[in-house]
Amino acid sequence: APTPEPTEIPTSEPTPDSDAQYFLSEDGEQYELDFENGHWWYKNRVLSIDIVRVSTQYQENAPLVYYAADIRMREYSSYRSGVHSDSSQPWRFVRIDHAVFGITGDNLDRSDTGWKGIIIRSGVPYATHGTQDSLAVCDDMTLRIIHGAETPLRALHDSGIRDVYSFGPTLIENGAVRENLQHHVSYPNPRCGIGMVVPGHWVVIITDGRQIGYSHSISLEFFAQLFLDRGCVMAYNLDGGASTGMCIMGEAINQ
Repeated sequence: APTPEPTEIPTSEPTPDSDAQYFLSEDGEQYELDFENGHWWYKNRVLSIDIVRVSTQYQENAPLVYYAADIRMREYSSYRSGVHSDSSQPWRFVRIDHAVFGITGDNLDRSDTGWKGIIIRSGVPYATHGTQDSLAVCDDMTLRIIHGAETPLRALHDSGIRDVYSFGPTLIENGAVRENLQHHVSYPNPRCGIGMVVPGHWVVIITDGRQIGYSHSISLEFFAQLFLDRGCVMAYNLDGGASTGMCIMGEAINQ
């Protein structure tokens, strides 16, 4: 029998990193704050943030200004939560925390936790019951919806979840806008919310409102569509209204 020819072993090619353009290839950081043109960005080796200001129409003769931030992370350590008194302005607590980027959350107020769901900050539980959906930040950089109190606090702790927010409602789940977006703030309002495109790629949208001639408030349905249009498979509404704030590098962005 003839001696078989040796089979050539193919050389494996490294998988290209489709997100490499968003990050620096070495240590350090770069950023630009362009308030005039409404574009702010920051990047280092493991964190990338890109924010745009969008001027559009909510309804006929109803202008809308909103801010959309694409957040990309390579490491869970890029995220952290903070707890501050309600008298603190957003830009102030962002500076205290030395945060590159920050938004207001779910208004952690012990007096109104009865209508909320589970609330945890850095492993400390503030509310453990209630019927409202909650938003869990997982250590694989996914955002997960917890329906009511379906998941016991111990199970969350054992799974490594350290931060859970609760305001609601859930805007998008499994790639579709939720039906009947009812909430005690269903009326048009300045909004703050967060969504996920894929694990490690989050989208934050904040809308200005209550300012006739500049930016009107919007409905939850319109808000949900903004996240869907940016590719989010899930999105969750956080506390809005007059306290709504988005900051980068210690400076407030929205009005």
